[in-house]
Amino acid sequence: MPPKKRAIANPTAGQAALQVIPSNSTGKRAFEGAQDAAPKAKRISTKGSTPDTSVAQSQVVSLESSRASTTLSKSSGNVIEKQPEWAFDVTGKWTIDASKLSHDLIFFDRKYPDGPPPFTLEIKYANNPRNKKIGRQLWGTFRWGTWTGCMRFAPGHKYIASHLQFYQECVLKKGVWAGPEPRGFSTWNFRWKAKCDTEGIEEGTDEWQTQLRFSKKADGTLTLDGKMIVGGYKARKFSGIKTGEIPPPKGNDKTVEAWWNKDLKDPYEESRLEACRRCKGNMDDSDESETDEEEDDASMKRMEARHAEIMAREAKEKLEAEKPWPTSMTGQWEITPAQDFMDRDDATAPRYMKMYEETREDGSPSQYWAEFQFGHDWNGVMRFCPVESFSPDKDGITAEEFVGACALKDDAQAGPSPNGINHWWIKWRGTLIDKWLPESMRGDEPRDVMTTDISFKCGEDGKMSLSGVILAGCSICCFKGTRVGDVKPRGPEEPMLDALWEEKRFKEPPPPANYPWKSPLPSECVEKPPVWAWDVLGKWNIDAPDVIDGLKAGKNARFTMTIYLSNKKKPAAIGRQLWATFKIGSKVSGCMRFIPLPENSHPLGDVPAFEKACKLKKGVWPGDVASAKRLSFQKWGLRWRAKNAAGIGYSMSDEYETQFSFKRDGDGKLNISGVWTVQWQPHLWKAVKVEDGGELDGTETTVNAVWKSFASR
Repeated sequence: MPPKKRAIANPTAGQAALQVIPSNSTGKRAFEGAQDAAPKAKRISTKGSTPDTSVAQSQVVSLESSRASTTLSKSSGNVIEKQPEWAFDVTGKWTIDASKLSHDLIFFDRKYPDGPPPFTLEIKYANNPRNKKIGRQLWGTFRWGTWTGCMRFAPGHKYIASHLQFYQECVLKKGVWAGPEPRGFSTWNFRWKAKCDTEGIEEGTDEWQTQLRFSKKADGTLTLDGKMIVGGYKARKFSGIKTGEIPPPKGNDKTVEAWWNKDLKDPYEESRLEACRRCKGNMDDSDESETDEEEDDASMKRMEARHAEIMAREAKEKLEAEKPWPTSMTGQWEITPAQDFMDRDDATAPRYMKMYEETREDGSPSQYWAEFQFGHDWNGVMRFCPVESFSPDKDGITAEEFVGACALKDDAQAGPSPNGINHWWIKWRGTLIDKWLPESMRGDEPRDVMTTDISFKCGEDGKMSLSGVILAGCSICCFKGTRVGDVKPRGPEEPMLDALWEEKRFKEPPPPANYPWKSPLPSECVEKPPVWAWDVLGKWNIDAPDVIDGLKAGKNARFTMTIYLSNKKKPAAIGRQLWATFKIGSKVSGCMRFIPLPENSHPLGDVPAFEKACKLKKGVWPGDVASAKRLSFQKWGLRWRAKNAAGIGYSMSDEYETQFSFKRDGDGKLNISGVWTVQWQPHLWKAVKVEDGGELDGTETTVNAVWKSFASR
């Protein structure tokens, strides 16, 4: 018998942070609770006069007049808190540009050949004082083709790992509204759930937390921009514009909790929530035997206490905003890891940051930076950029662009808003040994690709603290810190920031002298390899236990592949192609085909388009990008087909295009790292070249024939 579900006390709310799916005729049932027409009433003209808020609450008027009165109507009546005049009126109908969200939904190309269906979103405020356990929340419902769903929003900029912690942050504190900063919150975290009309609940959609930002154009139009993970593992961009209003909520309308916990209940959600409840710090320390009434009383007392705390803090912040911080963000910082990184269980491990400021000739700060040591095997240099310097949706900012944005304006200073800066973007360079990964999966790569953030604050006792997020390998690492003292000024003999930054830059190992192409080629080949090309042909040993398990090839089965190059002038239709055959033990054999991937490329839609792209253009070879510029490719796209020992193929294995990269160690040894999709699930795989070769002597069949022989249909 499943455990009795415990009622969750009215959760704490707060300011949080870190990074949308449309309508057809079947959407009528999904939104009938939110779109019921208001009772017909006599139409009252509002031309030439100010709309009457009491009338606006009970009547449906034209779109123009409803827009004119929306702030007043939504701020009146029996509500927990009235919407302030400065807030964005984000409630209403939104039209979403979801064209990029369908990249990971292969079936969308077949089901909607003319493009993805419209995406409509209705954003609402839960603001009914009768719903004590719900409180005030920002949420929405959406329709995208056959999908019906719900979104929940939490304000701010921090990543929230636990489901329950996220739900707690969704309950808004007094004064928290969507609106222009610094009074309002323009950036919101969100999670979503959805169900398909034909297939039921989309499991696990609420596992992903991403982000969106509201903004207002000069003409008053409200827009949003964000990212959302749909059907894959990559966050895709979307945007939207507010296109209409919705009727005021009625007492019998579905609540956010009804949508989230009943209509869209995931069969596996209860077990996840129970796991969250067992985690220390996820729930208030309350007695499990409390009655609902006692719990409500306790919740109201906690809310009142929090409101008093907020008012006191706001008063203090107002006073602090009028004066500089007692200490700056520069100095020695003691770092505390929030997760199992930075050798958290090793009391002897060094964990610190030394923050400095570069100064101008007049002595004012020009930019901030830090040296850091996070445990025994993680160190480097970190640079700080004010959050106002660029928008979060510009996540592809290069290291060079970031360095330029780090320069402070003449009137910029560290300190609390609105006069100071206490929230910064960060990038880092340095050394990190991913000892929590198997040695076969470790590898060096640029550290300055991802942009994360860090915040500073001054406590009532005058002590400075920080909290931030940094990318450790492929994992997000949260950390906190306390300022423990000053740092010794750097002497003239010590390297400057730019020199340290360049020193920590990722450098591709130089190629060995006269690196040869050892694998033989046909005497009459289409094209000979250039001197800079990497000889990737031959036998490779593959490390991919999850792939082996997913293909049911047997535990500890040996996984090998042989890469070939079709390079004969005849048949001309095949031309020059890079491809491979592979074996996993004695149970699975298959074929892979590769395409070069330029920067900012997108997966090709269907198999025929991929097959066409496999034919290489003149000058395209695997190699070092720095050596050959545009025609050298380290990153390649991959699709595969295979059959088991019984001759049965793997359905739809070639529908998913993943990526991998050729790399070379300092000793010239070639290796591979990438992603392989099995049963719609992405898995990491690594490979090392162990033998030259890959020659086709003319008796073998062509790549087209091998590829066709492994087709599952």
